[in-house]
Amino acid sequence: DLQHKRIQVAIGIYETSTTSASDKTSFISNAISFVETFDFIHSVYLGNEQIGVNSFGFAELTQTISDYRTADSKSYPDKYGKSSLISYAFRQTTYNGNTATINGLNLDFLSVNLYSQYFANFNSGTFSVDDQMTAIISDISTLTTAHSSKPMVITETGWQNYNADTRVVASHQKQQDFYDKVSKLVYQKTYNGSSSPNTISFMFYFVLSDEKWKGGDNHWGIYYQGTSTSLGRKKISTDSFWSK
Repeated sequence: DLQHKRIQVAIGIYETSTTSASDKTSFISNAISFVETFDFIHSVYLGNEQIGVNSFGFAELTQTISDYRTADSKSYPDKYGKSSLISYAFRQTTYNGNTATINGLNLDFLSVNLYSQYFANFNSGTFSVDDQMTAIISDISTLTTAHSSKPMVITETGWQNYNADTRVVASHQKQQDFYDKVSKLVYQKTYNGSSSPNTISFMFYFVLSDEKWKGGDNHWGIYYQGTSTSLGRKKISTDSFWSK
C-alpha cells in the first residue's frame, strides 16, 4: 500500500568555483552527519547544474566527489555500515558530448533535469502535453542507452500552471495531464495505456510548491507557496495517479 510506505528524501550541497576550502569541508561534513543521523535520507547530491557556470566544471565536480568519498570513509566508526549514495543533478544539455566524462565519474547513479522540448515551445499555441511526452520518451531512451552502466533518475521535470511571462502552454489542466502521464511513464512504464519500457528508477517531480523568488519562472508547484510552517492550497490532484 503506497499510502503506508515511508517517504525518503535526498539532501544536497552546492558549491561554486569560489567556495572556500573550509566551507566545502563543512558542507560535506554536515551532509554525512545528516545521513548518519536520519534513516530516511536516500542520497546526497553534490550539486545542481553548476557545470559551465562561474568556472565550475567537471574537474571541480571530480574533486568534490573524491573529497566526499574520502570524508565518508573516515566518518565516525559507529555508523552501523551506513554510507551515502551520491549523485549530481546534470542539466540535460550537459550530457551532450560528455558521455565518456560523465560515465567515468565516481557517482552511484546518474541524474538529469529533464525538460526536453518545453522551453523551446512554451510560447507555441500548438505544443501539447503529448508532444512533450513524446520528446521525453525519446530523450530517456537516448540518455539511458548512452549511460547504461549506471542507474538514472529524473531530478527535475514539470509543467507550469500559470506564468507571468505569458508562456502560453501553462495551464492547470496541462499540468495535471503532464503529472499523470510522466508519473505513469516512470512508475508503471506505460504511456497512454500502452507499454513504454524504460530504465528510469524514479523521479523528483518539479516542484512541491511555488517559489515567488523565481519571478516570471514561478508556478511549477503542486501547491501554492505557503508559509514556513504550512503548504499553500493544492493545485492538482496527485491521487489521480497514486490511487490507481
